[in-house]
Amino acid sequence: DVLNCIGVALLLTAALVLPWHRPRSRLAAALALAAACTAAAPFTWDAVAWPEWLPAPLLGYVSGRPPRAMFPLFPWAAYLAAGAAAGLLVARARAAGRLPARLRQLALVGLVCLAAGLALDRLPSLAPVYDYWHTSPSLVLVKTGVLLGLLGLAFLWDARRDGPGFSPLRQMGTTSLLLYWAHIELVYGVLLLPGLRKSLPWPAALAALGALTLAMLLLSWLRGNGSRLAEAWSRRAGRGLTLPEGA
Repeated sequence: DVLNCIGVALLLTAALVLPWHRPRSRLAAALALAAACTAAAPFTWDAVAWPEWLPAPLLGYVSGRPPRAMFPLFPWAAYLAAGAAAGLLVARARAAGRLPARLRQLALVGLVCLAAGLALDRLPSLAPVYDYWHTSPSLVLVKTGVLLGLLGLAFLWDARRDGPGFSPLRQMGTTSLLLYWAHIELVYGVLLLPGLRKSLPWPAALAALGALTLAMLLLSWLRGNGSRLAEAWSRRAGRGLTLPEGA
């Protein structure tokens, strides 16, 4: 599960990034870790002859080839390390009062990563097996670029609010673990709509993504407000059932 990968990647990032005291050194360490996890993926998956006696659940942390090894550290830990690097930049910019400018810069970096990933996909590969959707550095660059762009868009969306009004992003952030569990069951589960997986054209897939996002927002809102709605409904129902005196 991706939570296992996140936990080990957090330990790895903390061990290799936090010991450096200077912010620039921490930034360099985080970027180096992201690059190392990205570069190692094609080789840990397809070039290293891992011992046959190694249990598959342990091997699944370094290679995605064993059955049910969905989220190995290579390359998935690269996204966490890249996120740590972005977090360091955001924290320093916030302390200096330059957060909007820094997020615009990160969005531009995201565009560069996206373009670099698409260009790299057209060049000859040094990997033993070129697998774009699993181990390719091109895919890591493209996904990182998309995430950095979404970070900037999320900030702009949330900054549009005047005062402490309702924010879909903040609302879903308060129940992120619940939404993770629910969307995994919907998208990857075996009980709900398994026939749609890998069968939708892209317009229908975008529509399904929009419907899923709205459903997760509703679930998040109900998680925070469901008890109050139930209490209000109970009070209203109780008043409706109250008999007149003497009846």
